[in-house]
Amino acid sequence: MKTENSVLNIILFFIIALGWSDGIWILLNPIVQKNLGITFDPMWAWLGLIGPGLAAILVSLKKDGLSGLSGLFKPLVKWRVSVIYYLFVYVGVFSFYTIASWLSKLIFDEQETESLSWLLVNVKTPFFNLHGICGIIEITVIYLFCEELGWRGYALPAINRYFSGLTAAIIIGVIWTLWHVPLIYLYGSSLNFDSTFVYFLHIECMSIFYAWLFFKTNKSLLLVGLFHGTTDGMGAFFPITHSVIGQGSNLPTVILEIFIALLMSPYLWKVKPLNAKGA
Repeated sequence: MKTENSVLNIILFFIIALGWSDGIWILLNPIVQKNLGITFDPMWAWLGLIGPGLAAILVSLKKDGLSGLSGLFKPLVKWRVSVIYYLFVYVGVFSFYTIASWLSKLIFDEQETESLSWLLVNVKTPFFNLHGICGIIEITVIYLFCEELGWRGYALPAINRYFSGLTAAIIIGVIWTLWHVPLIYLYGSSLNFDSTFVYFLHIECMSIFYAWLFFKTNKSLLLVGLFHGTTDGMGAFFPITHSVIGQGSNLPTVILEIFIALLMSPYLWKVKPLNAKGA
């Protein structure tokens, strides 16, 4: 019975996360508003981001009350990890986007590759200017409480009770992709078969990256939040890796992501199910 309730809690988490976020983003879509004859301020889109974090809080309260919240929030302040992982977050992400930009330059036509010269000459990375650092911190805080508290703070450990770390990351990647779809359409982009497949691979790879870092740092949600904030924040400095469906979602970038994800996967496969009572 406890196992059944635990699985139901995981399902409830996904229902709340998707229902809250996607419900708001669908209502904010201009086409939907036109058909319904309603109008909402586009700024309400930010409210949709809190879906995963809100779901984690509600499910944790339902299961364990206030003590559940203590366990949920504790990984947010786990900062005492090896400096190697801080370098992975900052130097690693910068190096990744630099390599991805050069790969894009080799594949895209000349008009597209002109942005690489702009990048090398004009862009100041978040390492070297206060505005960039503040931007990374702001994005990190938003992602920590809105997304990572849910996806890695609650869902990853909960699913890891029944599946390996790799399988848990893949499951979350599927739901995470569905979570993003209305947001893509909200900002005027669209998906076709090719772009959907590439985007799905991108999200799955990111889910593996974040899961790898989460377990490698003994479940430091702070480091995962820094990584999430840095990848999205840094992506704004690398326009050549952008695509019509989001930062870092073009084919060359995803090819590089797949290569890295394959290197990380054996470790996650060894993160065996915890088989603990309750989720």
